[in-house]
Amino acid sequence: TQEEERRRIARQVHDGPAQAMANVVLQSEISERLYSVDQDRSRKELAALRQMVNKTLQELRGFIFELRPMILDDLGLVPTLRRYIQTLMDKHGIRIDFSSTGRDRRLPSADEVAIFRLIQDSLVERIERGDAKDIVLGMTWKDEALEILLQSDGKDLPSDGEVASGLRRSERLELLKAESTHETRPDGTVVLQVTVPIRAVSAMIT
Repeated sequence: TQEEERRRIARQVHDGPAQAMANVVLQSEISERLYSVDQDRSRKELAALRQMVNKTLQELRGFIFELRPMILDDLGLVPTLRRYIQTLMDKHGIRIDFSSTGRDRRLPSADEVAIFRLIQDSLVERIERGDAKDIVLGMTWKDEALEILLQSDGKDLPSDGEVASGLRRSERLELLKAESTHETRPDGTVVLQVTVPIRAVSAMIT
């Protein structure tokens, strides 16, 4: 599972930031040659170069967040999801109504990562493949389980299709020993419900 995710992100870094940095080098060489010939045009090239660097920096931050959201270790699942959801809304211009009820708490690190990836994959799937524009994500914390509800408009998709990471949803669920249901309601709303058993942090110590 980790290898599949590493390969996917490596491809994205190669096609995105790595290519952009090559363009930055080329753009800087053009600006350098123009400086002694046409300073006005050189300034325009430098302004374009600055925008390119800023865009690449944002992409790199996004990849770092995908590899391992640092605030997940520091603050936990709910604050990390709030930040990620805001990023999705800004990027895609959609609405995501997120709520967390009950006593949220820290989980074993591996479980927090797996739950985050499950939700991340499901959101990206609904947005990019299902063309969803209006999404509701709810988390309900109980003593022994975390219940996740994701409902949205947009197209229906296979309940166990391959998600953005290259995995199938059932593989994500198996990692968490979670159960799920998937349905499309008469009004077209697509609903995914997941129940994840909660393990205490001490359960990771063997």
